[in-house]
Amino acid sequence: MKKVLAVILAAVMCVMCAVPAVLAADGSYTKAHSVTTLEEQSRMFTIVPVDADSNYVADGGIFKFKIEPTGGYEENDTTCYRAFAADSYYVDIINGNEENIADFTFDGRDHLIPDENGVYTIGTAQKGIDRDIVIVAYNLVNNGGSSIINFLTRLGQFFADLINWFFGLGLKPGTRG
Repeated sequence: MKKVLAVILAAVMCVMCAVPAVLAADGSYTKAHSVTTLEEQSRMFTIVPVDADSNYVADGGIFKFKIEPTGGYEENDTTCYRAFAADSYYVDIINGNEENIADFTFDGRDHLIPDENGVYTIGTAQKGIDRDIVIVAYNLVNNGGSSIINFLTRLGQFFADLINWFFGLGLKPGTRG
């Protein structure tokens, strides 16, 4: 009796392993594509979705987002953003081919242009997003400066404060140290 029960349980376990695959094949799977920053620029700016909770969009959909500079970077008059197919971005740059951007932009221009609220749109009703997209920033200005310059500035300020404290130069008139 124990052997029969063991065989039945083993058969049930084998069938249960196939259940997820059978349930997943019902056609309810929707392919999604990501819209992300270029990995090398991930500390320079972030993509904030407007109509969604994540940076993923359904196949053939439209993605609306805002761009927020981070890490001491700021936009200026020459800053622009471009959208590229993530799977061929590096190959296109090596080959000097940047023609794939018009497929993803709202108006077919060579760079993304925000609306009056600062919202960028990728994809249209006629041609939605059909692959992963990478957003590349051009001419973001680093107002934080380099870490070496910041370190030397802080070090100089430390020594200036130390000298002022030691010689009493930093005291206001009428006070004693």
